[in-house]
Amino acid sequence: MKWPLAEKLQRIADGGYQGISCEWTSLDHALIVAAHVAATGTGIEGVIFPRTVDELQPLLNLATEFQVTHLKLQPNATPSTVAEVVGILERWMRLPEQVPFPS
Repeated sequence: MKWPLAEKLQRIADGGYQGISCEWTSLDHALIVAAHVAATGTGIEGVIFPRTVDELQPLLNLATEFQVTHLKLQPNATPSTVAEVVGILERWMRLPEQVPFPS
């Protein structure tokens, strides 16, 4: 049986957990989670899977807007060389300086 997101979130709150961990990938998803958090007082840990720097920036903004307390970054990039890896990591590491996300 697959429960709707709202029901999953309610079950977590009813279980006494203080927060949730969920994919943080779209505005629609964020709105559902944020409504639940507002109603139950639980916290949010977001999990994101960006493939590029351009994909990471809006996810950071979304997390900031909805007061995600912790953001777990699981890169889904597929660079071909070490130089590409270093370039991606350097650019990703600079993004938090541009977003008011707690560090």
